Amino acid sequence: MVVPRPAIGRVPADIGLSARSSIDSGVATWTIPGTGAGTVLLFHGYAASRSDLLDEAGALHDAGWTTVLVDFPGSGESDGNTTTLGWTEAEVVARLAAAHRDDGRLVLFGKSMGSVAILRAVGELGTQADALVLENPYDRLTTTVEHRFEAMGLPGEPGASLLVFWGGVEMGFRGAALNPVEFAVHVTVPTLLLSGSKDERVHLDEVEAIAGALAGPHDVVVFTGAGHVGLRAFNPGLWDGAVMEFLAR
Repeated sequence: MVVPRPAIGRVPADIGLSARSSIDSGVATWTIPGTGAGTVLLFHGYAASRSDLLDEAGALHDAGWTTVLVDFPGSGESDGNTTTLGWTEAEVVARLAAAHRDDGRLVLFGKSMGSVAILRAVGELGTQADALVLENPYDRLTTTVEHRFEAMGLPGEPGASLLVFWGGVEMGFRGAALNPVEFAVHVTVPTLLLSGSKDERVHLDEVEAIAGALAGPHDVVVFTGAGHVGLRAFNPGLWDGAVMEFLAR
């Protein structure tokens, strides 16, 4: 799917942090050193960039974590001009997780599409991590496309299935196979799921379906009144409390 390139907005210095910038195999990252708690790789959502991960990275940095903020291909300063809504992005997650596997405790954090990429990386590609923190992952690509049709006042079907099929053909993957709820069956690591109760793009029952499918221990925290937004920006106190308590375990 071709989208206008999401640009870099804020940079780490804007929140008082020093970061090392790098581009490896066309993927741009910022690395913000921590004080020994471990490493968190952060992956943004659709039509976003690593700038949108700074609030979360700042909170994690304050808790001692090294954070690595990633631009997916087609976003920010990474190469490419397209997105596959989590499919090939999962390969980026897998490669970066492997590169940081010896850095101590490794946590993967994602927002929306970033969460989907993590679930495919761990559940289908066999990526290793110690814990996952996932905001608003959709259960199936067809479901989330249906919601976008409905938001425009159109029936979800058959338009969603047709768009997912032909979009996948154009991008070289099988869109109907992009089903995080099925990847979750093979995810055994502890997972924290975060969801907005009024998210019009990823409904709470989708997040709960993923939770029910997970093979490992998991928690679900609901942000009452939140839509499809960055949940830390919506309620910093709830986000910090839920995430830091989870990671402390």
